[in-house]
Amino acid sequence: MFDKRLRTLRENKGMSQKELAEALTLSPSTIGMYEQGSRQPDHDKLLIMADYFGVTTDYLLGHEVHEEKANYVIKEVLFPNLAQKLPNIDIDQYISGIREALYKAVNNKTITPERAEKLIEETTRYLMFQIEQLNKEI
Repeated sequence: MFDKRLRTLRENKGMSQKELAEALTLSPSTIGMYEQGSRQPDHDKLLIMADYFGVTTDYLLGHEVHEEKANYVIKEVLFPNLAQKLPNIDIDQYISGIREALYKAVNNKTITPERAEKLIEETTRYLMFQIEQLNKEI
């Protein structure tokens, strides 16, 4: 799975193997071997690639997000105080709607998993800004 993910990320950036190798200070043949599946990166190189592409190492390694874990991250990490700040919102319904829309978009390949992550980040920033504004009004 790593080989396919790396190739997809590189191609999405419009880069050749040589360009990616230069960006990561690797040889083009190393990138080629990664993409052919004949070689795997060590831990440090995996972290560098994840940072470069703005994805997680889990994503690079092909791990899928399980719904239970996604719910925990959304409710407990991204929006821990949302229900307290906005008591009239049905947070479960709200989160479910966001999650379903993103899963549907990724599965239909209308957006990439990377773009879905970016949308979550942007939405979180916007919501946190709105909560700060509400706090100022109270």
